[in-house]
Amino acid sequence: MMKWMIFVIMTAMPNQGDYDDIYIFSNPTFNTFEECRAHVLSPQNIPSLSRHLILQYGVRTIQDIKCVPESQVRTFILKEQPA
Repeated sequence: MMKWMIFVIMTAMPNQGDYDDIYIFSNPTFNTFEECRAHVLSPQNIPSLSRHLILQYGVRTIQDIKCVPESQVRTFILKEQPA
């Protein structure tokens, strides 16, 4: 069964160049896109997701939040690894 994960793209810092920071929530995972989307959009979950991201990056703007299949997350991670 395919698992879905929350994939967050933070805006780049001015001195960071063209690279955005990416955060992948490994927990929780979801069985469907719809479950993931409902979790991300739920008013009761937004504060905890935001707090977690602030702890990781400080106060930064979120460029995008996506629900992505775990297989695509793994492909992305492998692609970004140095050769």
